[in-house]
Amino acid sequence: MQALLDFDARKLSEAIKYQIHVAIEHCHTLDDDESLWIEVFGDVTTGTRDQIEVKMHSDSLTDGHPNFWNTLNNWLKPEFDHTRFQRLVLLTTQGFGAQSNLAKWNDLTLSGRIDLLEDICAQIDKRRPKRGRPKSGTEGVRQALSKSATQRQHIMSDEMRDTLLKAVPKIVLITDHDDLLGLIARYAKDKLRHINPANVRDFCNDMFGFMTDAERIGAGWEIKGREFSAKYSELSKRYMSGSLLFPRIDTEQIRTAASTTSFSDRRFATKLSEIGADQHALNAAILLLSAEAYMAAVLEGFTANKEDLETYQKSHSELHHWRRLEAIEDCDEDYNHSQVSKASRKFFAKQCGADVVKLATYVDTPPDFRNGIYHMLADEPAGLREHDFHWRLWEK
Repeated sequence: MQALLDFDARKLSEAIKYQIHVAIEHCHTLDDDESLWIEVFGDVTTGTRDQIEVKMHSDSLTDGHPNFWNTLNNWLKPEFDHTRFQRLVLLTTQGFGAQSNLAKWNDLTLSGRIDLLEDICAQIDKRRPKRGRPKSGTEGVRQALSKSATQRQHIMSDEMRDTLLKAVPKIVLITDHDDLLGLIARYAKDKLRHINPANVRDFCNDMFGFMTDAERIGAGWEIKGREFSAKYSELSKRYMSGSLLFPRIDTEQIRTAASTTSFSDRRFATKLSEIGADQHALNAAILLLSAEAYMAAVLEGFTANKEDLETYQKSHSELHHWRRLEAIEDCDEDYNHSQVSKASRKFFAKQCGADVVKLATYVDTPPDFRNGIYHMLADEPAGLREHDFHWRLWEK
């Protein structure tokens, strides 16, 4: 087996997934018009409330740990406008080290935090090895130590003091945060109790896919509160325990619309006419309008999405194609036009009377929805799909 690279891409993948699941948790705090951004102002940003830096590490958060000082340094940079946020949050899976004075951070006043930073710098500098040839380690280690010291000196310098005093009161340290599996398990416990346990993994994977959609990332990786709520509602209804009932539609209004509108030039109507089934034209129009109303209702209620409907249409288009080929084979070669037209009408009736395939997780998909889908397929422009939809059992 090929040896693993020094840089393990699996760790990067895990870290990204961890960051996204932290973002998912915080999306639940958004109002409809609020936004959450990922990798725009930092790791995760919730409106103007929180700027969250997410760290997934297994070591301890000591007083001199880069996770703290690098994050603090980034928050103080001129290009980062900390004034737009109410809180600056360092969220990490690390626990405080046994001797870490940072453990007191959240309970300290502004002056107490500044004193703490100065004490930490003094203690680290006191322990730092003198310049010269190090007794152990490499030149790279010495350079890293020197860089860290320079960074701390910059943070605590007089030129940074005003910015530091304004940023420090906003800083919150959240430590001992769950690891990835623990984070997902807690999310399932807190937010997904209504979901069928067998579907929790699918729910989380679908939500992760929503958060990491390529178009969303390309457009600035922004998630609106209302968009997240809609997706959460859609997935909840898809994966919840229990059964989903098909929505109701106004059948009388649809019947009136079908009766007062001419559909004679529509493709589905001409396809019925060519097999001599003109008497079914009105009912066909009702079925088509019913399917459109059902589709609007399930999308509005977030109980199915466009992909569900597209998959349903595609599968019925394919199924119809193969059943039609079978019916064509059943026609004798010496059939005249009248006989093949009659066979076509029988094929039409058999298709409309066939058992109904359920849509998504519904338990009561009505025949008029499925048959309406047939008429929508028949109404599509030629060449839109691999196989055009016909009831006739002959080829022109």
